[in-house]
Amino acid sequence: MCTKLKKSEALTYRGVYALTSPHCFQTQSVDTFVNELAKAQVRWLQFRDKSQDKTSRMTTALQLRELTREHDITLIINDDVELAQAVEADGVHLGQKDTDLQTARDKLGQQAIIGATCHNSLILAQKAIEHSADYIAFGSLFPSNSKPEATPAKIDTLLEASHNFGVPIVGIGGIDATNIQLVAQSGAQMAAVVAALYTEENVELAARKLQAGFWSNEQQV
Repeated sequence: MCTKLKKSEALTYRGVYALTSPHCFQTQSVDTFVNELAKAQVRWLQFRDKSQDKTSRMTTALQLRELTREHDITLIINDDVELAQAVEADGVHLGQKDTDLQTARDKLGQQAIIGATCHNSLILAQKAIEHSADYIAFGSLFPSNSKPEATPAKIDTLLEASHNFGVPIVGIGGIDATNIQLVAQSGAQMAAVVAALYTEENVELAARKLQAGFWSNEQQV
């Protein structure tokens, strides 16, 4: 079995940051989903499940932990510090109304990767970094079917953040193959994607198109 990726190695990744949707495992197995991401060279996955079924969430998270280790994929749990701790995930992603960053750090330790949602605010980003966030996320950059109520964010905010902060920056919200290059050009290290992973006949094909769009910017620099 593969060993857990070092935090420093995981944080150098550039490209698509896949997020699970509420229904993605109703049409395919967890194994198929992770395998297809791995084939497309996606190296970050966030498990997002807002359901109240703790048993189901634990079962899926444990499956994801085993499979992501096999494929050297960084596993982040959305919002739930206790679940991240229980399954030995690589880290947790926290919104502004979730567990505070310091509490998460105290529970998960220094090797955990902790990300923070900063909406469109550089002030929130600075505070998150001061409280030990390893990466910061801005969004929603574009209209999003997954979170239609999300606070709008500007591409210019990503650009400014890339010039001012020394941690990885993630763009999120409505990102698809038509706009992912804009996110990469803004200086973001990763583009978090949900709905666009399910626009093709399989996740691998969709992820490859997204990766190609992101990496095309890398080739131009």
